[in-house]
Amino acid sequence: LNSSQKQAVTNYDKLVMAEKTLNTLMPVIDVIEQIDNTRFAGLKDEADVIYSRLAYNALPDSQKSLVNNLSVLLETEMNLNKLKGIKLGDFDGDKRISSADALKVLQISVGKVTNYTDSQRISSDYNRDDEITSLDALLILQKSVGKI
Repeated sequence: LNSSQKQAVTNYDKLVMAEKTLNTLMPVIDVIEQIDNTRFAGLKDEADVIYSRLAYNALPDSQKSLVNNLSVLLETEMNLNKLKGIKLGDFDGDKRISSADALKVLQISVGKVTNYTDSQRISSDYNRDDEITSLDALLILQKSVGKI
C-alpha cells in the first residue's frame, strides 16, 4: 500500500490482533490436521499415531480443549493397542484389570519400579497423557472395582 492507502485503513489494530490470534492457534490447527491425516490401517501406521499423540501432548492445556477431533485420535490409539494385544490398565498382561496392576503403576509413578516393557508402559498410561502418574494408578484401581 502507498502512504495515502495506509492512512485510509482504519482497522489496522484489528488486523494485527487477528494475526496474533492466528499465530497462537496455528499449533492447534496443525494438530487437528495431523490427526485428520492419520489414517490407521494397521501396525505400519503406528508412527503416525504416535506423532499425533506427541503433537497433541505438546500443546498447552489451554489449547488442548480446542482440538475438536481428539476422539478420532483416542479411537485410533485403542485400535492400535488392540492390534498389539495391549489392554489399558492390564500391566501384567493377564487380560484382566486388578488392584495388582494399579499397585505396579503406582510404583512406577513414584520411581520404585523402573524396569518395564513398552507394552507395560502403554497399558500403564490409562489416561493417555504420555505420563505414568498416580492418577493412572487411581483410574486403574477404580476400573478394577467397577467404579469406571
